[in-house]
Amino acid sequence: REWHPNEMASLSAEAAGGLIDESIDRGRTLGLRYDEDILRFARVTLLLGSRFDQNPRMGWTREYLEDWDPDVGERVAQLEKEVFTRVKCGMGLCEA
Repeated sequence: REWHPNEMASLSAEAAGGLIDESIDRGRTLGLRYDEDILRFARVTLLLGSRFDQNPRMGWTREYLEDWDPDVGERVAQLEKEVFTRVKCGMGLCEA
């Protein structure tokens, strides 16, 4: 909650803990091994929602999770960067 207050504001402590636990489990299922990579995946989940990759409107996220090259940690880093760019643009903060 301290690092992502806006994303966590609408969640109860129990729901937030469940979402974080689910993110960790899903990240490990994808093959993430390092804490930094799992944290990136959790941040993406906080921004896009649980099971974001199964949402038809977010099909573009699957490209990052299903591609086999480079390694999964690098793909999640690229996904996080793309998500932050899209969030900034949605807020009107994109550079022209």
